[in-house]
Amino acid sequence: TAFIVRDDSDPTKLVMSWLGAGCDATSIKAWNAELEAAGVKSIVSFGGESFGGYYLQNDEQKNAFIADVKKIIDDYGFTGLDADIESGGIKTMDGTLVGEAMKEIKDGYVSQGVDFWLTAAPEFPYLTGPSSKWKTDFYVKMFNAAGMDEFAYVWVQSQKDLCRASLTEFLDDLIAVDGLDTIECAGKVHFSPIGFE
Repeated sequence: TAFIVRDDSDPTKLVMSWLGAGCDATSIKAWNAELEAAGVKSIVSFGGESFGGYYLQNDEQKNAFIADVKKIIDDYGFTGLDADIESGGIKTMDGTLVGEAMKEIKDGYVSQGVDFWLTAAPEFPYLTGPSSKWKTDFYVKMFNAAGMDEFAYVWVQSQKDLCRASLTEFLDDLIAVDGLDTIECAGKVHFSPIGFE
């Protein structure tokens, strides 16, 4: 798995990180070229549980984020961008600015004729109401700023240790996001059970 992460030597910069044996720059570039030739999307995620400490709270930081992400996408040949922002990043990043940045990145590639995808992989608690213990509107702001129709897929992560309610109860508790009901009905919102032992 390829992730865009905060550079430990310079927390204002983003770099690639590879998870798994055989994942290095050369193999990722070759793999992405094979996928593109086969008409398959190669999507890089940014965020993850260790993304805290990267700040995106103003236009200058948004522009730096866009530049770093585009350089990685261009260098490695990705055809999509996935937001996987968790607790650390949610505290240091503004959802509206992230949504604007993602849309700007997508629009840039679309204007070049690339069928570029945006996706997201929020953990389900970050989509629940403000009365929940998670109390964040990060993803609501991100989806509304980018426009829900800009996302090809939203893969909601549901952790077994955090969610005991049925899927129906979960959907009833979602914060209203413009277009989320349409995306869900179109089958673009998927629930991925993951868990921690």
